[in-house]
Amino acid sequence: MRTIRAHRVPQLLLPSTRRALHTQDNTRLDKLSRTLTSVFQPTQPQPTTIDAQFTIVDSKHGSVVHAKLPPYSCVVTRVGQIVGHARGAHVRATTNGSFAVAALRPLLGRSAFVQQVTTQDQGADVLVAPRRAGDSTVVGLTGTVDYFVRRGCVLAQTKFLNVSTWAGIGNAFHLLAFDKVSGRGSMVINAAGGLHRLVLNKDEEYFVDPRFVVAWSATLDVQPQLPAKSGQSNGVNDMKNDKGVQPVPFVA
Repeated sequence: MRTIRAHRVPQLLLPSTRRALHTQDNTRLDKLSRTLTSVFQPTQPQPTTIDAQFTIVDSKHGSVVHAKLPPYSCVVTRVGQIVGHARGAHVRATTNGSFAVAALRPLLGRSAFVQQVTTQDQGADVLVAPRRAGDSTVVGLTGTVDYFVRRGCVLAQTKFLNVSTWAGIGNAFHLLAFDKVSGRGSMVINAAGGLHRLVLNKDEEYFVDPRFVVAWSATLDVQPQLPAKSGQSNGVNDMKNDKGVQPVPFVA
């Protein structure tokens, strides 16, 4: 009797093997297609941030600032200074930096929080007013010249300006009296009284009482004078323009 052994026919496995290989190939092709699409597909353009425009509205009782915000713009103001705003403006309180730095600001006589006004795809306008009646003015910064501003006198600013208390420490007037403002954009400064703008020509000097100085550009050479030399009981500061540009101090 002849023994017949059953052999597994290889051809019976070929259809399923082909399907498995075909599935693997399709998976690899799909992954490669998604990778190539993500690399060569053009990215969506990000909205361009446009600075807000400040307009001073004067009255016999003081100044009100009208800030016109285009879409996708931002304005930073002091807390409690916003009189009103249009529907498209989004207002929130923020530390404008890390929480640790904000916690130290009250120790230096500054507020820990600021108000941030932003817009999305729709522009809006905001009304900002100082707590005390007085003059306000708009100062534009191009990013090449910084300003020192007395604390509490920056009423509003655009997004790309940086107000630093630490950078203002040790300036010529007072250890903690002024903040340093740098960057590109516009800011609104105000004072409890009238603002007068001094323009100094090259090598011109001006002696001022530091109690009445609101802001000055960093290009000025400021030298404190002793009371006996200045002839005044409080002393004055000698402001000199020795860099050839026209720096502008504001006094009130």
